[in-house]
Amino acid sequence: MTSRTKSPLMNRRNLLKLGAALSVGAAVGRVPKALAASAPQATASQKGPGDAYFRDQAKGIRCYVESEWAPLKACMVGHPHSLYISDPNTPESQNMLAGNASPELLQFLNTYKGQNLKDADPALYEVFAHESDMLAKNLRDAGVHVIRNESGQVADELINYSTGWGRQKYCSLFMQAAFEVVGHCLVSTWEASPSRPLELEYRAAVNEIMQNDPEAVWLTMPAPYPSRDVPTPAPFLSAGDFRIMGDKTLVLGYGVSDPSHIKDRTKGRSSGDEFGGEILRRMLAAYGWTVEEVYFNRNLSYHIDCVMMVVDEGLIGLPENGLFTPLSDKFRDWQVFTIPQEELKAGIGNSIPLGNKRILVPEGGPKTVKELERRGYTVIETPYQTIYGAFASGIHCSTAPLWREA
Repeated sequence: MTSRTKSPLMNRRNLLKLGAALSVGAAVGRVPKALAASAPQATASQKGPGDAYFRDQAKGIRCYVESEWAPLKACMVGHPHSLYISDPNTPESQNMLAGNASPELLQFLNTYKGQNLKDADPALYEVFAHESDMLAKNLRDAGVHVIRNESGQVADELINYSTGWGRQKYCSLFMQAAFEVVGHCLVSTWEASPSRPLELEYRAAVNEIMQNDPEAVWLTMPAPYPSRDVPTPAPFLSAGDFRIMGDKTLVLGYGVSDPSHIKDRTKGRSSGDEFGGEILRRMLAAYGWTVEEVYFNRNLSYHIDCVMMVVDEGLIGLPENGLFTPLSDKFRDWQVFTIPQEELKAGIGNSIPLGNKRILVPEGGPKTVKELERRGYTVIETPYQTIYGAFASGIHCSTAPLWREA
């Protein structure tokens, strides 16, 4: 069974052509405000919606994630109100995108880098905003409590958070840049993404959860070193570098271009490095978690959460040659289905299991959808191909699950 909420524009794959077409008169509808009725209305000034706005949304929410597939009860979702386009020419971006960025992606980033898309291309901005809004709507329709800034207001201090050294403004789409919840631990990783200010923007909601959930633990890795033009010191790690595989086990993936690079630490990793993984292992060991490592093909994507699609306990999807090293014997009985390369490039690997044999996926993966339906899953499709095509980050990157529990 498949549920689809189609966007009429998603078949236009070239982002710049899409923007030009929209600019001469095509229109896309935003999600009506009534669909976001579960979020409180902002009452504060232009400095942002205020702490109470986020605290009210977080009341009664627990900080606990058993696994990627446990029923999703609550999450945070990014928003389009500070949609500044990142610069692909910083050392971190060049390393991350090496080998996996399409010409269209690089052209988009270089065309709009440093600009607020709402000002630079209002019609294209509406497509991005529509996709972000539909992600939140489809999660709510599936029964998930969504915490999100829907006020249209963002504080100037957040927009300019890293401009003093990084010269990049805030891109508010990708909520996972803030943190990932592992068990009872809310873990902020080393994250250089321009979406990092989401952690600060939603902090009042996190404070509400921490104050009301006595089991919640707040862990953080070192903050990013303030450097733009030279590679920054380790440790490196992103929340997109690991999957929460149940039984208090994480699978952490390092992206390399060739298997021969695994033992050669002089060869770049696409995102997190082994030192970052070791720091994460030490952080979580005290809470009973183990961290297993694999090496994946960075030519497919820069994060493992875009390459290894976790569907349920015992079931994952992978493209051919997706992993250079195998999963451990703990997963030897798991079933693996093949994700077509063209569907991986549309973002299908970056999907969100909802629990109880339901999964939210981006449009653009018909063969994968058919495979999941054959296995008895209810598949909900949401438009996100334009955002994924622009950033190579999808719906999983845009959410931060807070509460997953059977």
